[in-house]
Amino acid sequence: MAGPIDAPHSPEGLRLGRLLDAHHRATDQVDPPLTGTCFRCGSLMYTPSPGGLKHLPAEVDFARVETWLADNW
Repeated sequence: MAGPIDAPHSPEGLRLGRLLDAHHRATDQVDPPLTGTCFRCGSLMYTPSPGGLKHLPAEVDFARVETWLADNW
């Protein structure tokens, strides 16, 4: 079963993740939830490197993330 850490990296997911990271850093969370979702926007996160968490929304969440960004930017 694939989770946030080994999720496929679609171009759209990476694009939306970069926009979310520009809005608010996932690494700012002191105690990230075990579910792997951001406290602020509810999007999935993953750890691409020792640098820490990055947003990577799931494909089923793309429309919700677009709406969240439009409402919160």
